[in-house]
Amino acid sequence: MHWTQISDRAAGDVVILDVRGHMTLSDEETSLFRYVCWLMEAGARRFVLNLRHVEFIDSVGIGEIVRCYMHVAEQGGSLKLCAVGPRIRASWSRPASTR
Repeated sequence: MHWTQISDRAAGDVVILDVRGHMTLSDEETSLFRYVCWLMEAGARRFVLNLRHVEFIDSVGIGEIVRCYMHVAEQGGSLKLCAVGPRIRASWSRPASTR
């Protein structure tokens, strides 16, 4: 699975991950998990995942975000979300039986 584009920028000791585009199933190297692992190898421990330019995340995408969160937390770091749009927020808050 990959995002169309992932870029990072620093704000103090926090790495902001800007993700854009759509998620597709793929073996490409642009997976969020691989990107976070690469940044952690370079010493990063605090992350903010900016979802401003993402209109939809399916269950696979949510799983990847959770996988990143768990990995970062196991290493003593933190991962937080920002700019979660109304469409994504609504899809996460609906009971599974109505999706």
